[in-house]
Amino acid sequence: MYIKRIFTKFLPLTLLGVMFVFYMSQQSGSEKTFKLLDTLIELQSSQIINTAKQLELMNASHAVNDSTTEGEELLVTTRQWFDERPQVSPSLKRDSEHPRFRGYLIENPNACEAVPVDILIYIHSSPENRDIRSAIRETWASTNTFSDISVKLIFFIGGVNDKDLQLQIETEYSTHGDLVQGNFLDVFTNLTYKAVTMLTWVNSHCFQAKYVMKVDDDMFVDTFAAVREIVPQLAPKPLAVACDYKVHMPIPRDPKSRWNVPPHLVPKRTHWPPFCSGYFAVFTSTLIPILYEASFTDKDFVPGDDVYLFGLLSEQKNISYEVVNIQRRILPIEKPKAEDEVFSIQKFQHLAFRVPNPDIQRKLWSVRFQVLSNWEKAHSYFHNTFLRAKAKGTLLV
Repeated sequence: MYIKRIFTKFLPLTLLGVMFVFYMSQQSGSEKTFKLLDTLIELQSSQIINTAKQLELMNASHAVNDSTTEGEELLVTTRQWFDERPQVSPSLKRDSEHPRFRGYLIENPNACEAVPVDILIYIHSSPENRDIRSAIRETWASTNTFSDISVKLIFFIGGVNDKDLQLQIETEYSTHGDLVQGNFLDVFTNLTYKAVTMLTWVNSHCFQAKYVMKVDDDMFVDTFAAVREIVPQLAPKPLAVACDYKVHMPIPRDPKSRWNVPPHLVPKRTHWPPFCSGYFAVFTSTLIPILYEASFTDKDFVPGDDVYLFGLLSEQKNISYEVVNIQRRILPIEKPKAEDEVFSIQKFQHLAFRVPNPDIQRKLWSVRFQVLSNWEKAHSYFHNTFLRAKAKGTLLV
C-alpha cells in the first residue's frame, strides 16, 4: 500500500527545487548549508531523468524509516489519521438536476481518478492569478510536500469574458491539470456558485479524499503545521470543521460594502447563523455529500460562500458538525517580515496568513524548510529523498 501510494505521486519537482535553492541561498548559513543546496540541485536533475530510479529510492526510504523505532512510530501514527477515516459514499443525486449548479467550462473529471487522496487542497482562485497559482504549486500546496501523505491540489475558478485570458486558462489546465472552471462569471457576488461547483465536483470526482482544505489564493499555509496540528483533532470526529468560527455576525447591509447583502435576501434576519470563515478551513470529507444534497433545496442563496456552506445550509437542514476553532492560529491579514519569526522562534506564529505576492510565497516556504521538526523531517518528501540519495552514495555533501 505504501509503495502504491508513493508510485502515484507526480515525481518531477523542477520549479519547487529551483525556487527552494534560490531563496535558501539568500539566507545566511554555514558552509554545510550551501553544500546541501548544491546537492538539492543535483537531486532535482536525477528525479526528472529517471522515475524508475525514484521508485527504487522510495523503497529504500521505507526500509530506512522502519529501521528506527521513532521513525516507524511517527509514520504509523500519522497514517492512522487517514486510513482509519470512514470511506465516503458520494450522493447519487444528479448534477444535471441541481438548481444552483451551472455546469463546467473545464470539468477535469480524472484529476483524482484511481489515486489515493488524503488531503484535497481546494483553492478559490481568480482566473487572472496565474502567477499566484504557480507559486502555490511550487511551495506549500505542492503534491510532493509529503512522502507518505497524498495531496491533491485543485484550483476552482469561474468564467471570463476575455478570449485571450480564457485561452491562457486552457493552456494552464493542459500544462498542470489542476484547474476546474465553473460555467459562471468569476465575480465576487458569484462566489457561492464556486462553492456549489466544488461540492458537485468533489462529490462526483474526488470523493475518496479524507480531508478537504479550503484556502483563498492570497494565503500562505504552513502545510506541515496545518496537518500536524489540525488533522489529529479532526480524525476521530465523524463530521468536523477546523476554522475561524464566527458567532453572532451581523449581516452587512451597506450598499457601498463589497460584502453587501441586498435587502431582499434573508430579509427577516439581522445576523448570520454561526459559520466558518472561508479564507482557511479544513473539514472532514464526510461533509461533502451531506452539504451537496442540502444545496439542492436551499432557501437562501446569498453572495457569501462561507456563510452559505457552513452556516445557512447547516442550519436549514439541521446538519450538525463539530467545530475546532483555530481562530488564534490563522490570520486573515498580511504579516510583514513573517520570516523573522522562523529565525527567532523556529516556526511561524500562525499556520496560515495572507501574503502580498507570489515571491513572498516562495520565500516563506524556503525559509520554512530550514526548521523542520522531527515529525516534519520524517514525512517530508523533499527531505527524505535527499537523505535516501545520500545514503545510497548517489550524492556528495
